[in-house]
Amino acid sequence: RVPVPSSDSSYSVLVTGCSLADPSTISTPGATLFDVARDNGFLCMALLQRSDQIKMVLEQDGVLFWDDEPIVGARGDVSPEIISLLQNWQDKFSVHTVEEGVGDHVKYNVLSLDAATDLVQHLSLSSKSFLLMVNIEAVNRSGHDLGPEGYLEAIAGLDAPLGNLIQTCQENHVILLVTSDHGMYFPSNLGRGGCNFKYSSKMECLRVPAVFFGPGVDDFVLAGDWSQADLAPTLLDLLDLPQGLLLAEGSPMPVRERYDP
Repeated sequence: RVPVPSSDSSYSVLVTGCSLADPSTISTPGATLFDVARDNGFLCMALLQRSDQIKMVLEQDGVLFWDDEPIVGARGDVSPEIISLLQNWQDKFSVHTVEEGVGDHVKYNVLSLDAATDLVQHLSLSSKSFLLMVNIEAVNRSGHDLGPEGYLEAIAGLDAPLGNLIQTCQENHVILLVTSDHGMYFPSNLGRGGCNFKYSSKMECLRVPAVFFGPGVDDFVLAGDWSQADLAPTLLDLLDLPQGLLLAEGSPMPVRERYDP
C-alpha cells in the first residue's frame, strides 16, 4: 500500500522509508537510501524519466535524466567509462521523445530498461558496489493519455526488456526490486486513468506490486499488510547495510533467505 498515490510523495517514500516524506525530505542529510549506501562505499546511479525529480538527481554520483532533452550529470569520482556509457544512451534518447501512440510509449520504456541492463552489466565488472534507481515514467503517462487498453499494452511492452534486466541481474548476483510509485484507476473502459485527487482513495491507486529478485531473496509470496515505507528498509536488509535511514518508520519485510534448524 502506498501512503499517498502521488509520484512526488511516492518517490520520496521509496527512498526514505518515511510515509510522510515529500521531495523536500530527500535533501535531508542521512534521509535516503543513497546516503546510507554512499556512506558504506556504494556508487549511486540513476536513470530518471521524470524531469521534476531534481532533488533525486542531486543525490546521485552519476545520472541520466530527461528534461526537455536527456542530460548526463556526474561527480568527479565517477569513472570515464561510466560517463561515456551514460552519454551513449543520452544520444539514443535525444532522437526519441514520447508521442501519442502506444508504440511510442513502449519504445521509450524499452530504451530505459535497455539502458539499465547495459549499466548493470558494466557496473558489475567493477569491484565497487552500486545502487541504481530506474524509473519508467512513460507507463504512467500511457494510463493518463491512452486509457486502460493503452495502459495494458504499455505494461506488456516491458516483458522482454524487463526479462533481460532480470537475467543480467541474476547473472551478476545483483539484487533487483521491481515496484511502482502508485497504481492507476480508470473510471470507465474508455476513460483516461488517474491516481490522485478524486481517485486517491481507490484501491487501484493505493495497491502496488513489489517483487524482489536476487541473491539472498527467498522464493515465496509474502502475505500480510505492508507499506511502501517498508521497501527501503528491506533493501538495506538484503544488501547487509545498516538500518540508518534518519526518518524511516518502515520495517524490513521478511523476504530474506533464512535457515531455521
